[in-house]
Amino acid sequence: YYNLLVRGWAKGQLALDVPDDPFLAALANPYDPVQRQGHGRHDASYYGGRFHLYFGVTPVLLLQFPCWWLTGSYITDGAAVALFSYVGCLLALGLLLDVMRTWFPRTPLALQAAAMVALGWANMVPPLLRRPEMWEVPIACGYMLFMGVLWCVWRGLAKPLRPGWWVLASLLMGLCVGARPTYLFGSLVLLAPLPGLLRQGR
Repeated sequence: YYNLLVRGWAKGQLALDVPDDPFLAALANPYDPVQRQGHGRHDASYYGGRFHLYFGVTPVLLLQFPCWWLTGSYITDGAAVALFSYVGCLLALGLLLDVMRTWFPRTPLALQAAAMVALGWANMVPPLLRRPEMWEVPIACGYMLFMGVLWCVWRGLAKPLRPGWWVLASLLMGLCVGARPTYLFGSLVLLAPLPGLLRQGR
């Protein structure tokens, strides 16, 4: 579906690039499963005679469309999930090591390694990689972007506060919600500097 959306964008439309279904167009209520008689597409929304993807479009914006535009080739869902997951894990591990270096500089090397292994395996990436299909693409993309948000928040909290990191964190948070709307609740992390600013009367 994501590459069908890429083809739709290339044609200047927001719908998937699939043939219209005249059977559905002729129905009084194309959303009635009895009238539909098996027509339609699983996990796609039918509106205005076209099929639309109701999953987040951020993966297409960041990866699938640029890949097609630059190379003329399509990237598979499996490759997209692997790439997003890999970058997300690198960001998470980098954040973990930076926090340990800053706040726990005397952490033994063996404990650092154990923490990295735990962080790498005790998350949702292994299940995503077990069956990387359309549904896993926006999940992996959201994970990667939110790890980027946390990295920027951590960097932005340095003294004095660094506004550039907060701008980048906000941009990544918007893209993250575009991949997985449930991450909207995670945007509360952008309020992290507020208590300190209030204490300073700023």
